[in-house]
Amino acid sequence: MPAGVSPAIRRRIEALLDRSKAKYVTVAAVDHHAQLRGQVMNRSAFSSCLSGGVPFLPEVMMGLDVGDEIFRVEGFLDADMAFADQASRVVVESPRRLPFYPDHANYFFFAECPPENTGHGYDPRVLYRTAEARLDALGLTPVQGVEYEYRIYRETAHSAVAKQFEHLIPHTAISGYMNVLQQGNSSDYLFGLLEACETLDVPIAGLHYEHGLGMLEVALGPQRSIVAADNAVLFKTFAKIYASRQETLASFMAKPNAEEDGGCMHTHVSLLNRSGRNAFYAAREPHCMSATMRHFIAGVQQLLPDALLMVAPHVNSMRRFVVDHFAPVAATWGIQNRTAAIRVVPGSRTGQRIEFRPAGADANPYLVMAFVLSAGAWGIERKLEPGPIEEGNTGMRLKRMPKRLRFPATFQEAIERFQGAKITRELFGDDFVDSYAGARQAQLDVLKVHRGRAAWRAERARFLIGA
Repeated sequence: MPAGVSPAIRRRIEALLDRSKAKYVTVAAVDHHAQLRGQVMNRSAFSSCLSGGVPFLPEVMMGLDVGDEIFRVEGFLDADMAFADQASRVVVESPRRLPFYPDHANYFFFAECPPENTGHGYDPRVLYRTAEARLDALGLTPVQGVEYEYRIYRETAHSAVAKQFEHLIPHTAISGYMNVLQQGNSSDYLFGLLEACETLDVPIAGLHYEHGLGMLEVALGPQRSIVAADNAVLFKTFAKIYASRQETLASFMAKPNAEEDGGCMHTHVSLLNRSGRNAFYAAREPHCMSATMRHFIAGVQQLLPDALLMVAPHVNSMRRFVVDHFAPVAATWGIQNRTAAIRVVPGSRTGQRIEFRPAGADANPYLVMAFVLSAGAWGIERKLEPGPIEEGNTGMRLKRMPKRLRFPATFQEAIERFQGAKITRELFGDDFVDSYAGARQAQLDVLKVHRGRAAWRAERARFLIGA
């Protein structure tokens, strides 16, 4: 895939921008933390990028932590490097309009690393496309929808820093699960967010307050293929921008405090066959589960403990996996069981799906979906069968579960298992595994240096931009 686009596509994009009288365009790549890193450029510069690609430093996607601390990773981000620009491809297939930008400057395009770019092996969008190609070889297309649960505070970034991230005021005074009274009192805020999503072309299926102070749940409408991950990243970015413009603070931190449920990114997944029918649905089978669905679940279940790092990317992410806080603690599955890692949602021909529940709100949607789709395809290829259905609260049975299903006990163990497992390298490649695990190890080493309250403040600092 060359960095530039064909002359015909370039003319089509230029005509689109001409009709909108666009003077400026934003182009951004996605880093490992699901942050959009890009720039606003004038039309002339953007036109040049359509032909020659966008100049980016591919190491940025791997080596910068949230907050821009550079993590050195041997073999990928060494001290003795030239840090030369490399051309990334402008993704012209799905231009978006950005809320809050002036009409002459609100077009947005993603960028991703082509094969000749050294960042190709660890670009999150490329990892996703590789996973989808594995399913495509099986005649299957994914449909995915994301539910974000995140917290809103009556703070700004500056006020949170001044308070050293302690005693922050939540957006609601009391917890109000699906409380229409609270939603009515915040209707201007909520509908402003919905309008921003309409501009982004990110459909919202529904939203409501969740169990927890200031916790909002927003369900993004299901989409085919990479559009689902694109929408999740755009929503997360602009939910934070919208909150800031309202002088509030949106936190996608996995576990802001120990006493309450954490922030999550529940991902609903189904597969379509070549005929466009739901490959997970079999009307005459128990729970309407097809063999394809069983094999898919088995693959995810078997590989999840070794690949947990892809859905739990920070030390704080691991703190979310505790009993009785609606987060899984092992690679379990169940029918309509919200304490399991994989919840089967039996339904109609269109509604049959799984809900993948381990990912925190701090996870990268491309990497979460890349894991689920790759592991599921691996299970289908091998016709694997899942373990027994878990009923009741799976956390109450943790001690009796096979060790192979239990999540790593520490962040260090999660890093080591991810880096040491042969299957993660087979599915995601050495470049991604070594660079991603190396950066996580560097992150952990920094926190080990800053012990006690200093470490806690360093970790909480990520929550300003929702790591």
